Amino acid sequence: MLVLYNPLSGRLNRRGRTLQRIEEALPAATPVPVVGPEETRTVLAHADVDHRDLVCVAGGDGSVQAVLTALQALLPNEAWPVIAPLPTGSTNMTASDLGMGRLGRALGAARGAAGLEGTDGPEVERAVLLLEPEGSPPLCGMFFGLGAITEGVEFFRTRLRGGGPTGESLSLLSILRVMVGMLLPGGDARGSVETELTLEGGASVQRTLRLGLATTLNRLVLGFRPYWGSEPAPIHFTAVDHQARAVWPAIPRIARGRPGPRLTPERGYRSRNVHRLELRFPGSFVLDGEVYPAPGAHRYLRLSAPRTVRWVAAP
Repeated sequence: MLVLYNPLSGRLNRRGRTLQRIEEALPAATPVPVVGPEETRTVLAHADVDHRDLVCVAGGDGSVQAVLTALQALLPNEAWPVIAPLPTGSTNMTASDLGMGRLGRALGAARGAAGLEGTDGPEVERAVLLLEPEGSPPLCGMFFGLGAITEGVEFFRTRLRGGGPTGESLSLLSILRVMVGMLLPGGDARGSVETELTLEGGASVQRTLRLGLATTLNRLVLGFRPYWGSEPAPIHFTAVDHQARAVWPAIPRIARGRPGPRLTPERGYRSRNVHRLELRFPGSFVLDGEVYPAPGAHRYLRLSAPRTVRWVAAP
């Protein structure tokens, strides 16, 4: 068993006893500090992990994403270890979707997976997003966003650096910021993105998007499910056009994934489950709370979900 922790993550950085709780609950391993993708990859390479191992990740969504990306680089064609997210970050959307949103509950499930409770811990399989930016190494994660989502994340990262709310409180503030951006006159042109979009290898279409997201999670923060596609495919994709009609009354339906008769492509709302999509757009995008520069308006960013990963989950 390997325990990685991010010493800069929201809850570890503010609550000194959190790391002690992890050490007491998982005495079979010494937690190893990692900050950023390069350190994460180095530690995983040195540990020589494989499909028989359990990797516990104490951090937020960004820490989990760094582990997934490192495993893609180290084990591109092999089975990955079981992953147990321990929610100590500012946002913990992946952990919450697995029932691991509270640290005590997550530690209990991780103890079971490590054989410390006499019974095996529950596991589930979830598809993982593979992002392939043209000209750059691939990234892996669970939630991709652009447009108002990127603008909202950048807004709060700038203003809350070094302190502020964490967890569901920060998630709620970020969602409210995205909603405000979508409701400003003209649709908040700062967040809108000129996008060339291709779904499932079909014809390309040009869209100006207020918001675009793709995820393999069953639910997002606060139980939101802003997707309503019925296709048997692993990636939930939703896009809201810059000129979408009646955005304010549409927001509750978007959040719950209940489109009704008004959330239609003709009115600027699209949601499908897909195996792959390709985007070309300027600016930046968000992957699990981390902001990355886009490859550029003339380079593609391909998203797919070819791999499923075993996760520790709490009942």
